[in-house]
Amino acid sequence: MPIYGHTQDKEHFASLTWAKATVGRGYDPSATLILGPFEIDFLPTKHPVTAYAVRIKDTNNGKTLVFTADTDYIPEMAAFARGADVLMTDTNYSDGKKEPKWHMTSTESGKIAKEAGVKKLILTHLPQKVDFSLLLDKAQMAASKQVKVELAEIGKIVQC
Repeated sequence: MPIYGHTQDKEHFASLTWAKATVGRGYDPSATLILGPFEIDFLPTKHPVTAYAVRIKDTNNGKTLVFTADTDYIPEMAAFARGADVLMTDTNYSDGKKEPKWHMTSTESGKIAKEAGVKKLILTHLPQKVDFSLLLDKAQMAASKQVKVELAEIGKIVQC
């Protein structure tokens, strides 16, 4: 089974290949990757380990999913996510987290969703010791009423 990854970190990229199971395939983050009906674009994130946000467009129906991957807030993310049907954000902090931080707060996730004009925001990479209802409330307040905000959960099926 192929597993796609960037090649900037040779050691981690090499770990994608397991004998008789998987093969690592590199992608160029400065170019669109075409996989079947999907067009995948990349945006570098703000994280101590090299990571890229992904924008996946289904060319059959035009539906778009954006996943921020591990990242602190970066203003470029809103333009990258513009008009997405679903935006999944790395929301590991509640409001008030001070620098250094390598993940977003729920308010920052909501702000990106609003600026990008997405239809649905799903908060991912959730913290272990925070009341999730507080994260949802803060993200929804920042996102506006036009954006539906949900939490990621195991087995969740998302339709758009």
